[in-house]
Amino acid sequence: MKFFVFSIEENDSRVNRFRQELAKFKFELVEVQAYETLIKKNRIFYRGQELVFNKDDFCWLFGNSMANQYINSVLKGKEVSVWPTYTVSKIFSDKFLTADFFENNGIKTPETIMINSYSKAHLAEIVNVLGGFPCVIKNVKGSQGIRVALVNNFSQIKDFIIKDKQKGLEEMITPYKKTAYFLQEYIEGSKGVDYRVLCLGGEVLGGMKRSSKDDFRSNISLGGKGEIFKVDEKLRETCLKIMKKGELFYAGIDFVKKGDEFIAIEVNTSAEFKGFEEFVGINVVEKIITKIIENY
Repeated sequence: MKFFVFSIEENDSRVNRFRQELAKFKFELVEVQAYETLIKKNRIFYRGQELVFNKDDFCWLFGNSMANQYINSVLKGKEVSVWPTYTVSKIFSDKFLTADFFENNGIKTPETIMINSYSKAHLAEIVNVLGGFPCVIKNVKGSQGIRVALVNNFSQIKDFIIKDKQKGLEEMITPYKKTAYFLQEYIEGSKGVDYRVLCLGGEVLGGMKRSSKDDFRSNISLGGKGEIFKVDEKLRETCLKIMKKGELFYAGIDFVKKGDEFIAIEVNTSAEFKGFEEFVGINVVEKIITKIIENY
């Protein structure tokens, strides 16, 4: 029984944690650097060898969603189990499609509008619908709070897009590129604070309040601090609804508060669990592996 982990980072902390926990189980860990794979029709080669998958194997895809969608397209034609699935990856790796998913399923989320033109007239129309500045601008791709900013005028919108595109070209982190942007309603009072609920296999593992004094983004990876918060019954039901409607096995679901109400903003299907394990005190990886054995 093999556990394949596809990653784009040499020292991904998530892969290290899987390595530690898989040693307790009867899985053979196979680590694959996604950018070094050769994808040929329905076959995947890695460092000169074809990867062979059996029906009892499991594949977990970390890292760049655009790169992984092609790996996933090959894997979905085989009997091997994969997370995230091909369909889940296409929806929830795109922040705009995620917002659309929330809207279509009756989940309260900030007003979100795609940028279809960089003309000032078009941007002014969007900002007006959103209720004026400030607004949040996001690239449809990106994680860990990267490629997101709070903007207060039209110049800042333009500067963000220019810098974001330049950064992508300079880093050349991947040959798979998809660049699109949207503006989102800014929820007053959400600056530097959000709430992550970690869910697995139809249950809520727990909640973590993330906060930052120096950044409107509260991600732990950007220096935010975490603390436990109790997930009340109403929020738990919302999370389980998202998991069921989205056919999600594992996810970190992020919320901000508008008054006393939780507003959904993102779903991360390969959510970082380092901060969660540290601040909440749950062995997330052990629970993931146990749930995989039970369900797959």
